[in-house]
Amino acid sequence: MKIKKYITKIKKIIRSNRKKNITIKIAQINYKEILKNKNIVITGGSRGIGFYMAKKFISEGANVIITGRNEDTLKAAIRKISRGGVLTINVNI
Repeated sequence: MKIKKYITKIKKIIRSNRKKNITIKIAQINYKEILKNKNIVITGGSRGIGFYMAKKFISEGANVIITGRNEDTLKAAIRKISRGGVLTINVNI
């Protein structure tokens, strides 16, 4: 499903004032190469939604920097992504 369709669906739900659960799978979004060779920084990219966003953006051709507080978790994320185009920065503020 295209991103515009998701946005339209969300707008309709908000306007109708009905409570509904909306599930959007990042893997379903097709960016049509708009992310190719773009540089993206994701804070908290070693796990959770940040990790899956990094994985998707890399698969779409983006250069990604992910940050995290735990160096071991960052290394594990890189192994799971197992593709070039990722720079990790260990940050604990």
